[in-house]
Amino acid sequence: MRVAQFLCRGYTATAETMAYVEREADRDLLGMGRRLWSWIPVHVVGTGVDLDEFRRRLEPWLRSAEARHLFARVMADLRAGSAGF
Repeated sequence: MRVAQFLCRGYTATAETMAYVEREADRDLLGMGRRLWSWIPVHVVGTGVDLDEFRRRLEPWLRSAEARHLFARVMADLRAGSAGF
């Protein structure tokens, strides 16, 4: 998720970093679990990153249905101003 955050800020990732993200995005997102509702507002929105751009960058890397569902819930709740849990 931090890679998506930094890409939104204009940084360029190395091939090794992109390979890691391709391989581990689901695990990283699912590992955050409930913390996503507090992490994204502080570390993404709070640093000036557009929430929709962050979503567009991260979504293609999410392969598992569970990760995609969790991320969709978080994004919907954040847009609605809800804590989600």
